[in-house]
Formats: sequence, structure tokens, C-alpha cells
Amino acid sequence: MTDAYSSDIPASALILDDRYQLRERLSDAAVADYCWDIEQMPPIDVFDIDGHIFVVDGFHRVVAAQAMGVDLKKIRVHRGTHRDALLFACHANTSHGLRRTPEDKRKVVGAMLDDAEWRLWSDHKIADHCGVSQPFVSKMRKERTLESQNKTNADVGAVSAGPSRDGGERVRGEAEEDSAEQNKRIRPNAAVPDSIRHRTTCPTCQGTGVIQESTVTP
Repeated sequence: MTDAYSSDIPASALILDDRYQLRERLSDAAVADYCWDIEQMPPIDVFDIDGHIFVVDGFHRVVAAQAMGVDLKKIRVHRGTHRDALLFACHANTSHGLRRTPEDKRKVVGAMLDDAEWRLWSDHKIADHCGVSQPFVSKMRKERTLESQNKTNADVGAVSAGPSRDGGERVRGEAEEDSAEQNKRIRPNAAVPDSIRHRTTCPTCQGTGVIQESTVTP
């Protein structure tokens, strides 16, 4: 909720919190330009949260004002929670200010997708709030889903497969090695040593003339 405009908040009291700075980085060139025209800039937006004033829109202007040692005369003051402030910040710069880079857009959409509630919004609703296209949001959501699945698969692969030889945990590589050794011992087509082959085929020794490979263990 916007309560009022204020001109009596000194620039030194404005908090620049990285949680609400949803650009990949601030532009030194933009700050330098704003220094020469700071009094003509449009109002900045801040949130009063428990008496602390957090900037949510106008970071470049605040940095310019602090560099020039002047106070901003146009400040819109909102009241709410930190989540209210973040949601507001996600919508900032969608129609004004320094043009956003693709990295800026990814950062703001990422902030929405990181939130347990906002990520349930449709891609169209997130795109509208963040000032990007719906395919942009859909692509980011798909990328994050694949990353999460890959991480889950990697974690599962590292889970122990039972006790190891030294009493600790046995990882997949060791388990596969043991499995291969076991297969060698029980493989039905394992090579039969000549001495055993003689006893099972020699009419004098056994009288059967049949190679009983399935019952022989090397």
C-alpha cells in the first residue's frame, strides 16, 4: 500500500538491500549520468518495514544522490512486509529506467520461481508481472526443472548401496564392481577348466559323455 510521498527522508537513511536490487549489476555510466540531473528524476519507491526504509525502485538514482551529497525530494513510501517489497521490486523497471539486459530479466524471473508461492503462478502471470515474454518464463522454468532432476539423479547415484568392505558406506562404483565380480562367479557360460571338462566328458571317468557346464563353478 502506498501511504504518502515524502521529501524529508535523507539519502543516507535509504537502505540499498541486494534482495531488492534485481539487476545483475548497477551501471556506473547510468549513475554518472543521473548525477547531473538528479533533481529532475522521477520519484523512487521505498518500503517502510518496521521503521527501516528499503529502496525497491530507484537504486541508480539513490547511488547518484549519495555520491552528490544531496537528498531526493521525490520518494513514494509504501508499507508492507519483505515479501511485499520483493514482489514490488520484481515489477520495477518494466516500463521505465535503464533498459534491462537478458541477465537482469533472468534474475527477476528467477526471484519469482524461487518463491514457493509465486512459482505456482502461471507462466503468463509471472511474465506479465516481470515485464517479459511468456516463452521466456517457460524456458527458464523448464531449465530449472531439468537442473533439479539432474541434481536429484546425481544425489541418488551417490547414495550408499550398503556397507562397504571397511565398514563405511559403499557408493555406486564400488557396488557395481562387487556386482561384476559376483556375475563372474555365477555366470552359466563361464569357461570350464580342462581338468573338470575331462572328468565330465570322459566315458572312463563318468560314463556320461555330457558337459555339465551349468553345475560347474570355476
